[in-house]
Amino acid sequence: MPAVHGPPGCPHKKLERRVIPEEFDYPVDAGHVRVRAEAVPVEACAACGEVFYGPDAERAHHLAICKALG
Repeated sequence: MPAVHGPPGCPHKKLERRVIPEEFDYPVDAGHVRVRAEAVPVEACAACGEVFYGPDAERAHHLAICKALG
């Protein structure tokens, strides 16, 4: 995939588009539910490790939450 401009202060100035799995806790009532999103699209800098989330990542998180809550 094509690279885009990277984070400020990073000498490499390029982001790579990646699709990664993620797990996170989602709050419900007095506790939380563990959610697994299988394919979260992100942009990551291979040089500095910074990861950026956009609207597509939010959509993937939302769908995973809906699946986890039934």
